[in-house]
Amino acid sequence: MKTALVTGGAQGLGKEIVKALAKKGYFVLVHYKRQEKEANELCRSLEEEGCKAKAIFGDFSSAALISEFIEKLDMDISFLVNNVGSFLTKPLTETTCDEFVEIFQTNVYSVFALITALKQSLIKTKGTVVNTGVCGSPVSRVNNYIPAYSIFKHTLHHMTKTYAKELAPFDVRVNMISPGVLENSVDKDIKSPQTPKGKHIKLDEIVSLLYYLMEDHACNITGQNIEVAGGYCL
Repeated sequence: MKTALVTGGAQGLGKEIVKALAKKGYFVLVHYKRQEKEANELCRSLEEEGCKAKAIFGDFSSAALISEFIEKLDMDISFLVNNVGSFLTKPLTETTCDEFVEIFQTNVYSVFALITALKQSLIKTKGTVVNTGVCGSPVSRVNNYIPAYSIFKHTLHHMTKTYAKELAPFDVRVNMISPGVLENSVDKDIKSPQTPKGKHIKLDEIVSLLYYLMEDHACNITGQNIEVAGGYCL
């Protein structure tokens, strides 16, 4: 049985990804920070369905704490989903240093630290990495609504391409999925009318794309950022 790690896997999009991977036969490590109850309940419900999942706590707000989390990963991991990422709706000129560092830690450094730690495991299993981005991240345009978050998702996009190129000789693929206005977004009613299609993105649309990227028929898709946004950032 292959093992998958989903960061931020206790709720929202992460939860749907966990359920999908578990039902596909993966042993899923469900990372959580504050949602211990939700993570444990998710694992119990999956085990009742004959799946295998384990909740694992991790605070990604500092390098030392990320290292503590990594020390708990004592098994080969063949599928890594970097879904966690602090979100902040505040002008950059009003963002504090602590807030800026936390956005960086969760959206960028945690991805770097995990891939660094799991590199040999991913190579051994010819694994796959999927990073969660945000629509519009490849475009050099200022985002006044979520500036710090946008800055680091732009960085993550470049990291995704860099890792994809460096790991391609080892048959490890690294891609990025960038959602638009998800159906569970707290600001969906404000932002959805700005989408050409005028609709929310369903979580199972993201999961379906994730399925595709992890299959053998996608063996030559790497270094790509695929937006599922209904034209939101066009």
